[in-house]
Amino acid sequence: MLKQSTSSILKVGVYLRVSSEDQVERRTIENQLDFARKYADLHQLEIVKWYKDDGVTGTIPLEARPAGRELLEDAKNGHIDLLLIYRLDRLGRSARIILNAVHELEGYGVKIRSMTEPFDTGDPSGRFLLTILAGVADLERETILERMWYGANRAARTGKWLGGIVPYGYRVNHEGFLEINEDPLPHSDMSEAGVVRLIFHMIANQGHSCIKVADYLNALGVPTSYTKDDRKVTRGKRKEKTSGIWRPARIRNIIINTTYKGLHQYGKRSNKKREIIEREVPAIVNVETWEKAQQVLKDNRLEALRNAKNRYLLRGLMKCQCCGLTYTGINYPGSKRALRGYYVCTGKQAYRGPLRGKCPSKNIPQDWIEDLVWNDCLTFIHYPGEALKEIAATMETKQAEKHDLESELAVIRKAIDDKDIERQSILDLFRKNIITFSDLEKQIQKINQEKALLEQRLRDIQSSLQAEQDYAMKTTNAIQLLHELRDKLNDNPSFELKREIVKTLVQSILVHTIYKEHTKRPRASVTIKYSFSKDVIHTDKREDNNLGISIHKETSMSPPLPDDNTPGGRIRRARLEKNMTLVDLAAATGISVTSLRLAEQNKTTVSPPNLRKLSEALGVSIAYLGCFENLPEHTLGQRIKKARLYHGYNKREFAKKIGVSTRMIWWWEKEECQPSEKYMERLLKFFVI
Repeated sequence: MLKQSTSSILKVGVYLRVSSEDQVERRTIENQLDFARKYADLHQLEIVKWYKDDGVTGTIPLEARPAGRELLEDAKNGHIDLLLIYRLDRLGRSARIILNAVHELEGYGVKIRSMTEPFDTGDPSGRFLLTILAGVADLERETILERMWYGANRAARTGKWLGGIVPYGYRVNHEGFLEINEDPLPHSDMSEAGVVRLIFHMIANQGHSCIKVADYLNALGVPTSYTKDDRKVTRGKRKEKTSGIWRPARIRNIIINTTYKGLHQYGKRSNKKREIIEREVPAIVNVETWEKAQQVLKDNRLEALRNAKNRYLLRGLMKCQCCGLTYTGINYPGSKRALRGYYVCTGKQAYRGPLRGKCPSKNIPQDWIEDLVWNDCLTFIHYPGEALKEIAATMETKQAEKHDLESELAVIRKAIDDKDIERQSILDLFRKNIITFSDLEKQIQKINQEKALLEQRLRDIQSSLQAEQDYAMKTTNAIQLLHELRDKLNDNPSFELKREIVKTLVQSILVHTIYKEHTKRPRASVTIKYSFSKDVIHTDKREDNNLGISIHKETSMSPPLPDDNTPGGRIRRARLEKNMTLVDLAAATGISVTSLRLAEQNKTTVSPPNLRKLSEALGVSIAYLGCFENLPEHTLGQRIKKARLYHGYNKREFAKKIGVSTRMIWWWEKEECQPSEKYMERLLKFFVI
């Protein structure tokens, strides 16, 4: 306790906070006020200012609260010397927020004292106790949240509605459960449930589109839920005003919502990673009608594609290797003003993508690339050859791996159960006073660590088994599809059938755009990757493609790899041989895509440190990338420079290696002075033999 002589000159402030509207209504802020007045009278303290945060959560920093911001400003200006709080959790509900607030206030010379807890930051023991209490407050909050989640999930499993937007056609009854809303809508003879049934009827039974349904409801004047409930003040990210009309997207959301067939998924809309709880609710439409509506939506999408002016077989499959973005189909005027289809990189739009400028990639004629891919797909379907043998061998290997993983899975599960038994045994020993609390804590911590490792391995195995199951299903379906497609194929297959085949067999199509010094026009090199095979690149001639593997065709549009006469050409050749994009290389080295593109075009010089990064990423020597083998070495200065560059050092880095100044390296290479015998011995280690 502070002495009377010092307390009379202290400028005392009191910080009060409640965290919910319910607390405000129960006047808990007044309880803190009364307690603070009595505390000040008892300790003869004169309060100069009150700081009240009514209904403000403690999970946000102190400076983000209205009164908290004012408190920090006054502390900074020296208006208070001592801050009283009812409890430590009034400053915050997590250890980090509490300690940050205390640290900032103490930085302004303000001491913190709790009126109900035995600590005062005016002495070291008080600050130590504050740290412990902050951790306790954090633990208490986490425990409350965990109990709330368990309670909410338990209530959700029983079918209770726990908040959020109630689906159109439903309402929440007095017991907290969803029920079908059959009440008439304002100025209408229809109910919300009747509107939902009408929507499903028009789509499932009559085959209308979402646009036609939306137009029909708007023509009838059927109010949306926003209009019916007169929602003007909204929460979260929702707009404050809505147009109150039916839109096609709103119709589609109703159609695909499983709630209307009697199955609600609780937690699906949450941004946090949490368990999705499926529970039964009253169904407005039967399962058959709901499934039929889904099929109509799918058929409508296909019909929309069929009615398009120009359909693109490789839509979404082509990737640009300059910027990493996707190629899309566009019509350009050709000869005699006739439109001609091209695949164009979306990075050509200004300031889109990682290049922060227009992508220099080449446009690919639609007819050329589609004929190439389709002919390869036909060859694969009719002559799968060794691909099926490769799939069978892979499946046999994966089956053996699956058996081993399943055996290990059983062992791990038993080990986890044993850890729970072992944990209970340790607790029994502690209750019988056979071991101390310190021993208990060490053993429990050890058991928890071992259990965590086992559970992590369990998750890894389950993930591997799921991946193998997906591969087996995909492979089985692919083999079955090959036989089915072979039977379906005729002389004139439909676009939909061709699209289905291409999507099944083609994994991706990579477009490399190459520039050469002797020509201004770019050239493109196309690599096609097919599923279920290893990547193989054929050059110069088109070999038999029975395996349906990645093809690199040499045509008038696809020149050979760049030559090795320049650093840019060597960097590009090494990158293409590793099948890396500029984006991949930028991610591996930390060098920007723009810098790499300029380096490959020999428009900029690559620094030695960047050459080191490129050498590690591409698996080639620094000397090869920099074309340093052609550097002269007739004089000692030239040999020193060549040795430095061969190892990828700039002057500053090389000077640090030798143990001299950067200026000394510059003098040596310019031959303005000679290294001494001591430094010559160090230089010899770097000389190129």
